[in-house]
Amino acid sequence: ADIIARGSALHNQRKFREAEYCYQLVLRDDPGNTDALNLMGLLAIEADRYSIALDFLGKAVKGNPKVAIYQNNLGNALLLSAKPDEEIPHLKRAVSLEPGYTDAICNLGRAYRSLGDAGKTEKYYQQALDSEPGFARARAGLAELAVETGKLAEAETAFRSILQEDPENIEALWGLAIARKFSADDPEIAVMESLAARPDLKNDQRAPLLHGLGKIYNDIGRYDDAIASFVRGKQFKGMKFHMDLHKRTYAQLRATFTKAFFAGRPGLGNNDERPVFIVGMPRTGTTLTEQILASHGQIHGLGELPDMRHIGRSLKYADP
Repeated sequence: ADIIARGSALHNQRKFREAEYCYQLVLRDDPGNTDALNLMGLLAIEADRYSIALDFLGKAVKGNPKVAIYQNNLGNALLLSAKPDEEIPHLKRAVSLEPGYTDAICNLGRAYRSLGDAGKTEKYYQQALDSEPGFARARAGLAELAVETGKLAEAETAFRSILQEDPENIEALWGLAIARKFSADDPEIAVMESLAARPDLKNDQRAPLLHGLGKIYNDIGRYDDAIASFVRGKQFKGMKFHMDLHKRTYAQLRATFTKAFFAGRPGLGNNDERPVFIVGMPRTGTTLTEQILASHGQIHGLGELPDMRHIGRSLKYADP
C-alpha cells in the first residue's frame, strides 16, 4: 500500500516513469493487485497506448468487478479506443455500484453522443448535473450538444458561463470556438494560444485546442495559420491513414455489393421521387458523388446549384 501511495503521488506530479516503477514493483510480487493494474492502465492512457490500457484495466475489472472506479476507467479507455458501444455496460455498472458517480455518468453521455443518440446524451448529462449541480463537464457536454443541434446562442452562453469560473477550461474554449464567429481582438485567442503551447499538456487536450484555433484563424482570415493548426491538431490526435485497411475495406464493398446482390433485392430502397440534395464542404467529394449517382439511367444530375449558398447567406452562415 505504501508503494502504491508513493507511485500515485508521483503519478499526480506527472512523473510517469517513476510512478510506473512503483506500480511494477507491486505487480512483481503480486501480479493480481487490482489497484496497481488500474493505475498502470491510467498511465497507458496518459501515453495514448489504449490497447495496453485496455489490457491492464480489463485485468483490474476481472480481479474486482465491484469497484466503480475500475469499471469507469475501463469504460473511458474503450471510448478513447472508439468503442463506445462496448463502454456502456461498464459505465452503467459503475453508476449502479456508486450512484451519483458524476464522471461515470458524464462518460455515459459522451458514449451515447458518439453513437448519435441525442436523447440519451442529454439525459445523462442532466443526470450528472442533478447529482452535482454546476458540474462543468456536464454543462460543457450539454453545450456541445446544443452546438450539434444548431442552438448556437444557447451554447455560447453556456460556454461563457463555464469560462467565467474557469478561464482555461479546454472543453469550453473549444466549444466557444465552434459556437461563434471570432474577431481578431477576441481575448480567448491569446488564452488558447498560450494553453496550446504549454509543454505539460496531454495530446488529447492539445488536439481540441489546435482544432479550435484553426477554426478561429479561419474566421479572422489567417488561412495559413488555420491549416497549420488543423494539421498539428490531427497529429496530436494520432490520426493516421492506413492504406492497407483502406484497400481491404473497398475490396469488401466490391465483393459484397455486386449486380447479383442488387438483383436479389428488387424491393430494396425508397421509391420517393422527390429531389435529393448532396451537400458538403468544397473538395469533399460532393461533385463526384453526384456524377456516380447520375451514371444510373433513372437519375439526372442538375450540377451545382446556388440554392444552399443563398439559404446560408439568409441565415448569416455564408459570406456574400
